[in-house]
Amino acid sequence: MVQMSTKTKILVVRTDYLGDVLLSLPALSLLRQTDPEAEIDFFCREEFVDLISPFASERKIRTVQFCDNRVAPLAKTLVGQGYSAALLLKASARMALACWRASIRVRVGLYSKPWSFLTLNKGIRQHRWKAEKNEACYNIELAQCLLDRLGAGSSLVPVEKIRLKQNLKASEQATAVLAQLDIGKGSDFYVCHPGMRGSAINLSAESYARLMNRLTAEGLTVLLSIGPSDCDKKIVESIQARCSVKVLPMVGLPVLAEIFRLSRAVIGPSTGPLHLAHYVGTRAFGFYSPVTTQRAERWAPWGGAGEVEIFSPEYSCPAVRGCFGQRCTYFSCMDHMSFDNLVSRIKYRGATSGL
Repeated sequence: MVQMSTKTKILVVRTDYLGDVLLSLPALSLLRQTDPEAEIDFFCREEFVDLISPFASERKIRTVQFCDNRVAPLAKTLVGQGYSAALLLKASARMALACWRASIRVRVGLYSKPWSFLTLNKGIRQHRWKAEKNEACYNIELAQCLLDRLGAGSSLVPVEKIRLKQNLKASEQATAVLAQLDIGKGSDFYVCHPGMRGSAINLSAESYARLMNRLTAEGLTVLLSIGPSDCDKKIVESIQARCSVKVLPMVGLPVLAEIFRLSRAVIGPSTGPLHLAHYVGTRAFGFYSPVTTQRAERWAPWGGAGEVEIFSPEYSCPAVRGCFGQRCTYFSCMDHMSFDNLVSRIKYRGATSGL
């Protein structure tokens, strides 16, 4: 068994989307808490580096980028970095093969596809599709597997509640963006981010417009947030056609994080920005599908400092991996939800939060 020491250099990999990367932060925190001396590098998509760099820097974790993601050049780069262990939080045949070709001594990840049994030398089977625990907990489980392989013991270290540090420059930009929408310093406002990449069932534009109208009728100021994908733009345009709500201009993730930090709450479906609100310490109200692989049990915000309230159709959904559509008796269950409880919770929390 390899013993952890000041010479241990660990590469942690999570190269998918915003919510996935944010749900990896508790696992990184666990690694750092367990061994304050180990060198830890985190490889994620380049567009997320500026956002998580303050978190990483505080914990002496380096964010890294590799110029060539083809297996052979990547393996050569990994050899040059001198990693003694690699933790793959997401199944990636290319990265696993590169780590194997680079002869990284300890290679830990999810045992799932045939290639994972050939390229990894330590792993666990998790059956994440069953949604038996949160994605962050699955990541922590893999991190603990790595720690066990490195001889760091088997007991879990309590994981901190993470709050992303304020970015002062981005905060100034956020204030300027809000001022353009006549939202002054200290103003009460809420943000709804209705868009997503289509990885789960979402509310329709009609339902979001109905919710916006309910909230504005209560005298609340609500802003729509728009993401870079075509799906985001389309649903925001459709909502705008049905109600009068101001839309935030497209901003970078650090600025969006600071806008969320200034808001009373963020409302949205199973999407990265909802996790971002949670990790800057803002209350998050989330809509989640009852389909097994999409449930809040796996994909709700977790590990951050913000409060989370989940709203989901109260049906026993027969679908596991994808909605049955019109073949299902409950279709479209997401649009059948009442907003009475949500509106009352927002009003109640807004009146008592003391923000």
